[in-house]
Amino acid sequence: MIYLKSSKLTVADSPVSEWGSFVRFLEIADDGYVNRQVDLFVNGCALMYDRELWCDEESMLADAKYDAESFTALWGPSQEISSEQFEVEWEFAEAAPNQPQEYDVEEVWPVLALLDDGDGDGDFTGSAGKPHPMDLAGKPHPMDLVEVERMLGLEEKKEEEPTRVKIEFKIGEVVRIKSGTFESFEGEIDVIDEATGKLSVLIEIFGRQTPHEVEYHEVERP
Repeated sequence: MIYLKSSKLTVADSPVSEWGSFVRFLEIADDGYVNRQVDLFVNGCALMYDRELWCDEESMLADAKYDAESFTALWGPSQEISSEQFEVEWEFAEAAPNQPQEYDVEEVWPVLALLDDGDGDGDFTGSAGKPHPMDLAGKPHPMDLVEVERMLGLEEKKEEEPTRVKIEFKIGEVVRIKSGTFESFEGEIDVIDEATGKLSVLIEIFGRQTPHEVEYHEVERP
């Protein structure tokens, strides 16, 4: 058995998000898969899973086969602890205010179905004879770092691409301003911004070429 303690974790968009950050304790069996799991939250609540009671509305027993590198990608740096320390955390979790949990375990833990499958094809069959939804191919797989970051709400928010306006005019083209203070003035386009739909037109004011910003629909060809 291997016993691990994760670094502090947070989960976004989850039923337990309001519980705050948590630390995950794992008991890894000789077959390389998690045997027991404890998530201890900063508010005192806890989630507990083993191979029989492996799933509920909040979370589930980790299904990735143990590999130090992939586990670090999933849950950040972790440290190995003793079996005695794990048992202390397990007993502490049993006394948490949200215990006992209500589990949803109508089917066998998919990893057990894989390990117990006699035909050796590596497929998850489960009690319903169907592949587990974690993978359309019916095979377990560790989530990649992008998936984990998305689950934990750590993925950087990408700026949405602004809607670009198709402007028929070209830089250097002479246009006439149709409205505003400089209505009827003509000038040469020196800047086109399709992201904002605006143009910069060089118009002559007091004998000098002065850039004037207008909306693309406020100008026309002379």
